[in-house]
Amino acid sequence: MEKFELIAPCHFGMEAVLKREILDLGYEITKVEDGKVTFEADAQGIADANIFLRSTERILLKVAEVKQKIKLPSLTAQKKTDIDWIRRGNAPPDLL
Repeated sequence: MEKFELIAPCHFGMEAVLKREILDLGYEITKVEDGKVTFEADAQGIADANIFLRSTERILLKVAEVKQKIKLPSLTAQKKTDIDWIRRGNAPPDLL
């Protein structure tokens, strides 16, 4: 049978309860994170999870995963501009 990766989101702090419920149904846990538990199941497992899991908000079927590298501008590469507020006459009131 084909295995599906399912994600069961839950309220923070309920991960251990949800993990126990999934294990009691006989499915393999792949990852436990804050607010969600990921597990593998077959088509019958999708139905079982929807019916018998009480501490989850919903059952999500993972269809894809994308890893993207984001280049953030370096803070050291930004041009620093020092403005002499007092000499320009625009000093904040607490500096006068």
